[in-house]
Amino acid sequence: MPRNIGRLTSLQTLSLFAVGKEKGYQIEELGCLSQLGGALRICNLEFVKSKSEATKANMEQKTKLYELVLQWGGKKEEGYNSSEGVLEGLQPPSNLKKLSIGGYMGEKFPSWMEKGVNLSGDAFLLNNLLELELYGCVECMDIPSLGFLPNLQVLSIGSMAKVKCMGSKFYLNRSNIASSSHGGGDTITLFPALKNLSIINMGSLEEWAEIEGVIVFPCLEKLEIWRCHKLKTW
Repeated sequence: MPRNIGRLTSLQTLSLFAVGKEKGYQIEELGCLSQLGGALRICNLEFVKSKSEATKANMEQKTKLYELVLQWGGKKEEGYNSSEGVLEGLQPPSNLKKLSIGGYMGEKFPSWMEKGVNLSGDAFLLNNLLELELYGCVECMDIPSLGFLPNLQVLSIGSMAKVKCMGSKFYLNRSNIASSSHGGGDTITLFPALKNLSIINMGSLEEWAEIEGVIVFPCLEKLEIWRCHKLKTW
């Protein structure tokens, strides 16, 4: 990785950016690369200190990206302990198609994963997302509410050691129900486009609870559950 890559302001393709501690290798180098398109993997995010530092990457403005991988190295660095703030500051563009988050060390996922983008509450920041992968997020106890994402087709969840139950929160955020069920009598459909669902290596998962009064997974074609030895009900 060349030093000061941020000076290449017309750069259109960058498949990998490895964050470093030294000036010229920090995440702010991505800030001026507004023309980046295609797929981008950002690794070594454990070297980003704070939300304010993460926002300098200006990820939200990189509207030509269609795939983004955000990856932590799996161990906390001394003085670099704000994983939640860092991920919050890496809010992606709303037109993103594929998102992968790996090795994240925060206890909860960012607000932008469930964030509405209009006042009526029927559109979400990740509305255009087709594929989502969450793996190795070992400190998270809950999976974010993803049921309202209208175009999500592939969802892979793995190696989240503290998740014991996939309950109603996995399907929906209750605060969105009133604004998303247009006209009282309409039946809510959750995960309306999901075709493939993988739940892998979830060693603490004991329960996958049902949710009543809604339609769930109407398009599901493939369900993979592997190495979830404690799972008893689903």
